[in-house]
Amino acid sequence: MLDYLLQISETSTMLLRERYADFLDTIEKSPLQDKFESYIGQLPVLSFNGARYDLKVLKTTLIPILIELDSVKFAIKKGTGYMVIATEELKFLDATYYIAPGFNYDSFLKAYGVKQNKSYFPYEYLDSLEKLDSREFPAYKDFYSSLKNCNTLEPLGRKDRTESEVRLLGYNDTKDKHFTVEEAKVIGQSRYRDLKNRFEENKWNIRDYLINITI
Repeated sequence: MLDYLLQISETSTMLLRERYADFLDTIEKSPLQDKFESYIGQLPVLSFNGARYDLKVLKTTLIPILIELDSVKFAIKKGTGYMVIATEELKFLDATYYIAPGFNYDSFLKAYGVKQNKSYFPYEYLDSLEKLDSREFPAYKDFYSSLKNCNTLEPLGRKDRTESEVRLLGYNDTKDKHFTVEEAKVIGQSRYRDLKNRFEENKWNIRDYLINITI
């Protein structure tokens, strides 16, 4: 992963140097030169909630490699999470520190015009790397999350359903209708069938599903 990020960083720096060539000539030998060259030489690596999850999971492997490369500039911690890990070529940042509190990943994507939505994945089912090669679609119960204490396929609130899903239950009201537990399961089962059909029609394994699946 780091090799790939460093390749991107090198290309990004080259393109930015070309873009700002005139400006770099203007600030040559000034105090601003080092700061600006450091800025364009660092590729931002964004995660969503990475400070509390991704970077914490990766740190035992990631940080020793960064130290071995002798490129760590600084790290900023907040509680047990990492707000920033900066090297000469990369800057790992968590997008959630720069948006409004409670802004979920789905809303984040929509705010920046991304058409794809976050889909559904049986996180607790994937407890070994061998399962990535499985061509058997997980069972409905495998989408249960002990963290959220629910099946993630079942809608939790008004924002967590589409108009077509509301119409599936025979309702025209897409804003104020509160679903019963049974109605949430109907939508959950419908989502499950759609995902399973795509999985089987494309002859995916779990790795393919993880890479390709969007709503």
